[in-house]
Amino acid sequence: MKLNSALVLQGGAMKSMFTTGVLDAFLEEGLIFPYIVGVSAGAANGIAFLAREKGRTCRVNLTYLHDPRFMSFKNYRKVGSYFNFDFIYKEVPHQIDPFNYDALFQAEEELEIGATNCETGEVDYFSFQEAKRGNDFQTFLRSLYASCSMPCVCKPITLNGVSYLDGGIGAPIPSGRAREQGYQNQVVILTQPLEPKQASRIRSLPPHWVYRNTYPSMVSLCDHYTEIYNQTIDSLRAEQEEGRIIVIAPDDTFGVRGISKNRTKLIRFYFHGFEKGLAYAKLLQAKQ
Repeated sequence: MKLNSALVLQGGAMKSMFTTGVLDAFLEEGLIFPYIVGVSAGAANGIAFLAREKGRTCRVNLTYLHDPRFMSFKNYRKVGSYFNFDFIYKEVPHQIDPFNYDALFQAEEELEIGATNCETGEVDYFSFQEAKRGNDFQTFLRSLYASCSMPCVCKPITLNGVSYLDGGIGAPIPSGRAREQGYQNQVVILTQPLEPKQASRIRSLPPHWVYRNTYPSMVSLCDHYTEIYNQTIDSLRAEQEEGRIIVIAPDDTFGVRGISKNRTKLIRFYFHGFEKGLAYAKLLQAKQ
């Protein structure tokens, strides 16, 4: 069933296991969205959803959870990033656990990936359909690297001469981009409860040390991240009350954090998302 709504996906690294569960439930129920926008791990989930790869993201995450090639400080020393994106998005899908690229390139829906421009502090969006028409999937794949590159623990990714980092810094929840693209009706999937964040110097101090001389815009964004995030949450709550959007958020994170490696907690979080996804899929089908 094709819905007349945008699908908006928050990032959150391993916290996106909740999103993975929701999307797998949507795939089981046959839901299709004409437009998807995601940042960071939300963008990665969007690609798997576009290819109808039910179960894949959960399987890969759990299979390589403790493999140092997936995420480790060994990677940081070797390739400059805690996450080894070449292993995750090239070696695994091409050689170890083949990805269904045929289904991906047959998809007619749009997927946009947001990455934060280190120079301007703005989020630039990269279109899957444009990449497909231009036969330039490699640049689109690099935009995924950029969107997932967490500040301070991942190196900036260069695209067309511009340095990029985590799309979730400039657009924690990219619902505004969906509105810009003409989608007032949205299904927004969060990776944490629909609550404001508390300000934390732990989040803002490291960028000061790392980027103060190179990317002052990134320092400013990290300084104001909590404010930006909370404004987005307030906006989502208001739109949800008006009935324009549906927000699917976990009731609890079960202790899962961005770089969690606790298999039991991650599986529990995944199935929490799957159960929520099934319930909301029925609601969405009933509203059509």
